[in-house]
Amino acid sequence: MHKVVIVDDDRIIRRGLIQTIPWEENGIKVVGEAGDGEKGLELIRSKNPQIVVSDIKMPFMNGLEMAQKIRGEFPTMKIILLTGYDDFKYAQEAIKIRAFDYLLKPVDSLDLVRKVKEAAIELDKEVEAISKLNDALPLLQQEFLKNLIYGKIPESEIQQSLFEELNLNLKGPFYATIIASSREEKDSFYTGEIKKLSTDLVVTRKDEIQGIEFIKNQHELVMIFSCFSLVDNSFLKKLAEELKHLLKHHIDVDLTISLGNLYKGIHHLSTSFEEARMAMDFSHVSGKQRIISVSDINLSDKKLDVILEGEELELLQKISLGLVCEVEAFYENLQKLLLNHYHSLQDVHFIALKLLIALNNKASHDAVVWVEDTNFNLTSLYQEIYRLHTIQDIIEKLEDISVSLAHYLQAENSRRKVSVVDMAISFLEENYHQERLSLQKISSKVHVSPAYLSNLFKVEKGKNFGEFLLEIRMEKAMELIRKENLKTYEVAEKVGYSNPQYFSICFKKYTNYSPAEFKKLS
Repeated sequence: MHKVVIVDDDRIIRRGLIQTIPWEENGIKVVGEAGDGEKGLELIRSKNPQIVVSDIKMPFMNGLEMAQKIRGEFPTMKIILLTGYDDFKYAQEAIKIRAFDYLLKPVDSLDLVRKVKEAAIELDKEVEAISKLNDALPLLQQEFLKNLIYGKIPESEIQQSLFEELNLNLKGPFYATIIASSREEKDSFYTGEIKKLSTDLVVTRKDEIQGIEFIKNQHELVMIFSCFSLVDNSFLKKLAEELKHLLKHHIDVDLTISLGNLYKGIHHLSTSFEEARMAMDFSHVSGKQRIISVSDINLSDKKLDVILEGEELELLQKISLGLVCEVEAFYENLQKLLLNHYHSLQDVHFIALKLLIALNNKASHDAVVWVEDTNFNLTSLYQEIYRLHTIQDIIEKLEDISVSLAHYLQAENSRRKVSVVDMAISFLEENYHQERLSLQKISSKVHVSPAYLSNLFKVEKGKNFGEFLLEIRMEKAMELIRKENLKTYEVAEKVGYSNPQYFSICFKKYTNYSPAEFKKLS
């Protein structure tokens, strides 16, 4: 049975509404009455009805003011307003406070009962929907968090309001992930008790950690930490040690914990997770019951040295010298070695990461521009290679990166003898007749980025690439007009213009004469 409170300053009307309408026969119980808004609000707070029927014009506090306060304190409560004034501004105010309905006095008893029953039905539907949502909330939270750490939610769709709707305590602004993994099959690995204990531990770090959320993934527990400030890696490791000890104490399994770095912005959470995942992939090297991050990976592991047999340094030397063919031969031999000795895919991933880190160190020291131009990123490249499942594909990816770096360093080595700009000019002078001659094409020939080459032109020659190309073409065109008996369109074609009209415009702008005028002068 739904509870109703009636508020009206006219006692006769109020008593009439209470006594003449068979409320209980309609599943409604009147639990109280009041003669003004102030008393009505006190009554509502004490009785907590689902529905309020109230007059608008009342002393002390009118019905609209009372309704606004109700809406703030009891968002789901249904409000039906009554008034003897057919005034549109009252209807507008009723809409603003989201009143269920608005009826004019004198109110027909049947109409009022019908409205109250409709309000009760709507309220029941809302309660049922909220109940279903609460039942489904844990699943919705898990699905959302999984999509978040796997980078499946666009940054533009990640809103704090969504976290609040899902009751997720992730206000940030700094975020990191920790993975606790067990190889043993035990149903007790993730329990409400463990979540509570971990949360209690975080509460003791409330000055640094704003919140924690959990994702259950088979024999893994992914923990998302939301921090107030940029804490250092040692803090995360210490926290992981305490979590590991706590979890070990309550579940009889061997746990390995991996850490992702702390990042500002929830959209970087997937990167932190991938780092933790990458570190976890090395757990069989580091051993069980360890805490590991990407920076802790021991790259001098004997197993890896045996596979590469010390050739990693030789590869870097070949890359430094820009010996592209020998770099390609290195990967050809490495592929044969891996295929002939039946190394596991996991071992190949280890080798790939070791080589990637070596390439990263080399590029960071000797090829900063190449790193920027190619968007070289250790984490993202390892993620890409980790998704490859054949030796051929993995070696091909590593070879592409190494060859690209070797080409760059080859060009840098050559630059010591011949300026990159001079190389570009030489190419222009030999190929100015090509119509589709662009900065992008030239920069690829001299193994630098378009932006870098453009800047070099300005610094070394005092003009941009387009101006320099125009100068070469116009000088060649002037020479042809003076020495050859050619028509304008023929000259245009010979200097890289398919459109004679456009060529004529460029020529006149450069010489102050049209091709025909220049020919006469010559």
